[in-house]
Amino acid sequence: MLSSYIGNTDNIDHQTDILQKINDQEVKALYPLIFFYAIILMIGVIGNAVVLLVYTYQYKRSPARMFILFLASIDFSICLFGLPYHMIDLTHPYTFTNAISCKILTFIISLFFHMSIFGLIVIAVDRYLKICRPLSSFQMSYFGKRMACALASIAAVMFAWPNIVLYGPSEMETFYQNVSGHACFFTTEYTETIYPLVFTMVTLTLCLTSTAFLIVSYSLICHQIITSWSGV
Repeated sequence: MLSSYIGNTDNIDHQTDILQKINDQEVKALYPLIFFYAIILMIGVIGNAVVLLVYTYQYKRSPARMFILFLASIDFSICLFGLPYHMIDLTHPYTFTNAISCKILTFIISLFFHMSIFGLIVIAVDRYLKICRPLSSFQMSYFGKRMACALASIAAVMFAWPNIVLYGPSEMETFYQNVSGHACFFTTEYTETIYPLVFTMVTLTLCLTSTAFLIVSYSLICHQIITSWSGV
């Protein structure tokens, strides 16, 4: 019994060593991408921090200032939390085993991603009303714009929370027989279910419809501006 236990332990240690070597080889191939993320991280954090400081202390309260601060806060948070997660993920392509970190980080990334989408929609609606329907009684007040940003944040939470449930250490096969690793992805218990597909399709549909909405909105805005210039 003792010799069998020792043999199993040696086998596990051997598989762990092989897995670590596989992970290290993969990381070396990803060095350029990791370096690129590091550069974007520094530029994004510094740039958005400057925007937040300038618009917080140098500009008076206005709807434009509020929207800029809202989007800059989102971009700052994405750079501060999202890019480090991607760098951690890239350095652990086969050895990511921390379930809590995976769930929290993917939720945060998805949260700010959706906040950015809904924030851009709110801004597009406001610009459309101001430029294309300036005489309409339905205009967003300053309080209404703050509420719209709050609702955008709530909607983002609703779309992002499935990450906490679906994501975690997912078993990944390697080119070595009987050696498998783990990556931060849909957990193994959900990969064979319909939930990942539904979640992906909902996210994709939201992105496509939001993009279409923004294209139509700003096309109408541009048309109105060009028409106004032509009439002058």
